[in-house]
Amino acid sequence: MAQLNDLFISHDAIGILKGYLKEEGVSLPEFQRQLDSMENKGAISFETWWGLLDELDRLLAQPILGTRIGARVTPKQSGILGYLTQTSASMLDALRCFERFQRLIYEGNTAQIDWQGDVCTLTWNISHGHSTQISDEVVFASLLSVMRYCLQDPSASLLSVAFSGAPMGPVNLYQEYYGCEVQFNQLNISMSVDSKYLLMPFESSDPGLHGLLFEQALNKLPKESMERDFVGDLHQATVRALHEGQPTAAHIASKLHMSSRTLHRRLGGLGYVFRDFLKAIRKKMAREYLDDEHFTLSEIALLLGYSEQSAFSRAFADWFDMSPSEYKVNPLNLG
Repeated sequence: MAQLNDLFISHDAIGILKGYLKEEGVSLPEFQRQLDSMENKGAISFETWWGLLDELDRLLAQPILGTRIGARVTPKQSGILGYLTQTSASMLDALRCFERFQRLIYEGNTAQIDWQGDVCTLTWNISHGHSTQISDEVVFASLLSVMRYCLQDPSASLLSVAFSGAPMGPVNLYQEYYGCEVQFNQLNISMSVDSKYLLMPFESSDPGLHGLLFEQALNKLPKESMERDFVGDLHQATVRALHEGQPTAAHIASKLHMSSRTLHRRLGGLGYVFRDFLKAIRKKMAREYLDDEHFTLSEIALLLGYSEQSAFSRAFADWFDMSPSEYKVNPLNLG
């Protein structure tokens, strides 16, 4: 597996550094010329990016420089992903877009969303090795800066932040910016946000433009990644639709920002039929829920999108030639 220093980051990162120097009113002619020579490249290596940040840190000698740089970032400096964020309906939609399209701004380690009660956490895997502390700070501070920008709330804060590196300045400066406890020298890097922010509407929301940008972002992803991610996203959207009692192609397609026709076409291209895809998920979920003694049959029926327990029982009998009650008594009969 490729190490992070062999992978690439979007050239938008160069614009972020140039924007920071301009706002700070700092003149570094030689460093600026170096940035100018890279700005029109499609991407730069992580190794080059780390070198630029280290050089800027040496030249400016500012504490927590990575966080300072990220704190100035706005959606327009983050390419198509930034505009997707700005036109999202809420922070929840924006985070889902970030999880879905983060590979448009960097390769390698990616973040995944995890929910625990009222806490939403983004955790980055380290399958390609660790990045540098200053680089991680730019990413984390950028995400919070964009969040504040879209919410129009400069006081919005995080619940926790964890870095894998050592602090690059007084810890209290980090706590002042992120508004929470900040940990260092951790195995994984992560940031958590209170769910109270997630459903707050964005005034900059634009469903029409967002849909167009979403399609553009999809077209920029590698084909094999698009197919794999589409199936994963469809699975998640279908599960949510079942829980909401609306397991229709139209409802699920709307969650994926596409029309029903597009959903059926993309499924067909992968050799799937929507009806069979939905049934396969229901069959798998039915067995999982029945294996959990905390769920009643009525509750399972609702979780699978059935309005009545009898409809679920009939469907289960068609699938497995036994009733849900018989399965609970002897699940091994299904192999």
